[in-house]
Amino acid sequence: MKAEQLISTKLYTPNNPPNFIARPRLLAKMSRTLQCRLTTVTAPPGYGKTTLVGDWIRRLSCPSGWISLDKGENDLQRFWSYVIAACRGGGLGVGQKALSLLQSPAALSVEQLIAIFVNDLAAVQEPMVLVLDDYHLVEADEIHRSLRYFLESLPVSIHVCIISRRTPPIPVAMLRAKGQLNEIGIGELKFSPDEIGSFWTGYMGESPSGEELGLIASSTEGWIASIQLAALARQNGHGWALNQFNGNHRYLVDYLMEEVIEQLPEAVRYFLIRTSVLGRMNADLCAAVTETDAAAELLGHIEQANLFVIPLDGERYWFRYHHLFGDFLRSRLKQEAADEIIRLHAKASDWFDRNGCLEEAIDHALLAGDFERAGDLLPECAVKLLKRREFATLYRWLRQLPSAVAEKPLPLLIHAWADLLTGKFERTKLNLAKLAKAQERLRDSGDKRLIAKVREDAIIFANMSTLMEGNFEGTYELLQRLNEREAHYILDESEIMFGFIEMNEGVVPLIGGLYGFCGRLGHTEAYHRLYGEFLAKNGMQDSSYSAYHLAAVCELHYEMNDLERAAACATAAMETAEKRGCLGAYVPATVTMARLKMAEADIESAIRIVRDAMGKLLGMGKDASHWYGLLDAFLVRCLAAKGDAEGVDRWLSRRPLNEHTQIPVHEQFETLSRIRMLLWRGRFAEALGTAERLLRSSTAAGRTLGIVESKLLLAICRYRERASIERDGLKELHEALTLGETEQYLRTFADEGALLLPMLRSYAELRRKGEMPGNEEGVSLDYVSKVLSAAGEPSRDTDEPSRGMRAGVHTLTERETEVLRQLSLGLSNKEIAAKLVLTEGTVKLHLHRIYAKLQAKGRVQALRAAKQAGIIR
Repeated sequence: MKAEQLISTKLYTPNNPPNFIARPRLLAKMSRTLQCRLTTVTAPPGYGKTTLVGDWIRRLSCPSGWISLDKGENDLQRFWSYVIAACRGGGLGVGQKALSLLQSPAALSVEQLIAIFVNDLAAVQEPMVLVLDDYHLVEADEIHRSLRYFLESLPVSIHVCIISRRTPPIPVAMLRAKGQLNEIGIGELKFSPDEIGSFWTGYMGESPSGEELGLIASSTEGWIASIQLAALARQNGHGWALNQFNGNHRYLVDYLMEEVIEQLPEAVRYFLIRTSVLGRMNADLCAAVTETDAAAELLGHIEQANLFVIPLDGERYWFRYHHLFGDFLRSRLKQEAADEIIRLHAKASDWFDRNGCLEEAIDHALLAGDFERAGDLLPECAVKLLKRREFATLYRWLRQLPSAVAEKPLPLLIHAWADLLTGKFERTKLNLAKLAKAQERLRDSGDKRLIAKVREDAIIFANMSTLMEGNFEGTYELLQRLNEREAHYILDESEIMFGFIEMNEGVVPLIGGLYGFCGRLGHTEAYHRLYGEFLAKNGMQDSSYSAYHLAAVCELHYEMNDLERAAACATAAMETAEKRGCLGAYVPATVTMARLKMAEADIESAIRIVRDAMGKLLGMGKDASHWYGLLDAFLVRCLAAKGDAEGVDRWLSRRPLNEHTQIPVHEQFETLSRIRMLLWRGRFAEALGTAERLLRSSTAAGRTLGIVESKLLLAICRYRERASIERDGLKELHEALTLGETEQYLRTFADEGALLLPMLRSYAELRRKGEMPGNEEGVSLDYVSKVLSAAGEPSRDTDEPSRGMRAGVHTLTERETEVLRQLSLGLSNKEIAAKLVLTEGTVKLHLHRIYAKLQAKGRVQALRAAKQAGIIR
């Protein structure tokens, strides 16, 4: 959730109310907060919990952050967005990377996110207090679990205070046993007779008699809400008999509120009762809901009269009612004007919509029972929530819609995207079927624009679903079908509801993630060849889709050592991505361009390119700290190449490694930079341990590029750590080369330069001499020569077929072999399709697979490789 999308009033520490009195005994109790990890302030409403903590916070000299929670924070992403924002607003300036990752498609768990945030907090030396007010409104178990993990991980300088009507459902026994829990409950919060006397004197301007004070104390049992109401009733000249209530708090408050409200002018009563439908209010909103021009004056009147209205900001623009008073007013509204409730919510929805507060507009539309309006408002807001990954909020809204609205095309698309982005892949087929039926129904409407909009959105969803599932064949076949259809009029991206999808889950290079099938270059090359045709056919060369495509293609060309084409594609990718604001394409393309300069030994140009891009990121007005960090992680490689040891050490100190068991994909690039810098500084043991962790993580996640790079760096670590043992690390190098040849990686090896070349030369020489028992199979010397050549070494000619080609031959399916035989007869695609009873599109798919497996760029190379392998004559 971006900073500009947070409701700033929720991060405001409430001011002291009128007639406030300090409570030194409780302030002393609160001071223990700075010695404890967790403080809980729990009591029913009206005991002064928020007032006490707010007063203590304002007396602190150290930073603090405050969140006034509501039911909307039952969304995990939203909750942690506010927590991080509160800490940043507290003056710490931490959490930027965690906040950036929250709104990215990076596939990280909440524990990983919290670990990143806690690492930032660990750098804070002075104490800091984080206050979570009204925590009882949080009901989601996943939030309780995440907060528990946060508390267990906190550095000693950070202290959390929870204000709640009931004990938070978080295990605290261990904290209590360690003396790390500070608890303030109803017993301490009750006003003592002395405090009651001080309050009464300040409010009424005269001290109560001893008898009167005793009666107030015994009847209210120190409950400040009822004490204030009693004073208000007395101030208005109304008599009361407190001794009849015997401590029945709810009854007492209702009675006193009745007495207070009955003394008010009718205009004020009308205003209070009807504005009770609002969770927060200002004069303009109140005027719209109550249809009165005197809203500003009435709001000022009730604030001056101390009628339980609480300012939510320093400018006193936004207000809310005290929870007790709001509950009472809503009860009166149901009694007096139940038939107006729907109209009041409808007017509130309209005002919030006109003022750009779509979430509150939807909430009020649902409360008004206007499901059609809620459904109409949903798409625009859903795009933002999906981008911020606030799925719980979306699901809550969707559950409230009747089927007649929920099964319309756009709500169905929203539901389908939410399912996909939360990993519910098993629902994809069902969601696609529902979308198909909805499109059928839509055809009768005659709304060509909407039909086109839904059609393109559904196509994007279908393509992304297969891509996110890692289903190359499904993705390719779908793209092929799209490419074979007649060219459609493609809507502008602003008209496509889900053109927002960030196609990069936070990785560099782009082809190392989902958009590159986790580094499977054969699949990636085949997919993007066809994708480029699709974009050109439909006039989408200037779209965000093209930016990501070009970024991936420039990486492919670079990896295959086609540097001239890589440079042209990188330039186009950077221009298109910058124009469209696609950071997930701009940053990888920038890194590729800088790599090209490094390959030319032009270090200064590489540094300039990266620093220029970092400056542009800062000026884009987006929360780009994660992407900025990735550029920084490449910049340090440039600094090492330049010999800047101080720059490398500074980067290592400010980029500590997260202590996750697994290293998530979005941290892979920075982790690889860290390993390289540790190697460069001679810290071999640290580099080795980090490389082993990265290899385990990449293997578990099936990240081909990550496996190759981590094995390669692991080999270098072992070789450099034990330089006296010539063959140490060659086993890992052999494994990296074996996997690298399968996908034809070149620059991944070549770019290691001086770190790898001595080792690679030794490996090649030992292989040629046949002095590496057990390692003769699996990788061809032809491929090793290609890698050495890419790194600037003279190559040795060899007729040995590549290991990748040999491996590909053995993985050809029976159908692919048959297609290859027909190809050798000189048949066209159309003729092969007719002979084998296939569609022409299916023949094309088989050929792309054959080319990838045989490492061929077309028919001629494929047939030559097949003859060499003995498949055809």
